[in-house]
Amino acid sequence: MGIHIVFLAFLGLLVCCFAAARDGLDKAVQHMIGSSCAPGVFSLMGIPAVAGCAGAAVIVVSAVATAFIKPQHGRKILFISFHAA
Repeated sequence: MGIHIVFLAFLGLLVCCFAAARDGLDKAVQHMIGSSCAPGVFSLMGIPAVAGCAGAAVIVVSAVATAFIKPQHGRKILFISFHAA
């Protein structure tokens, strides 16, 4: 079960990184800081950016929590939360 959690955490964060690159989130951050480039597709505080950050937070918190949760039932719940994020 542990290797599945690590794999899903890595895969989920990789998908988040590709989605952020696809949506031009790096350009939105750079535009917010210095206005040296055109903004990205979505604003930095828009719904897609906030939803992506929330999904990444669920993945990271669930991956860390599996190290401390010993019952199998609790780990199954966290495993399912990876699929939901």
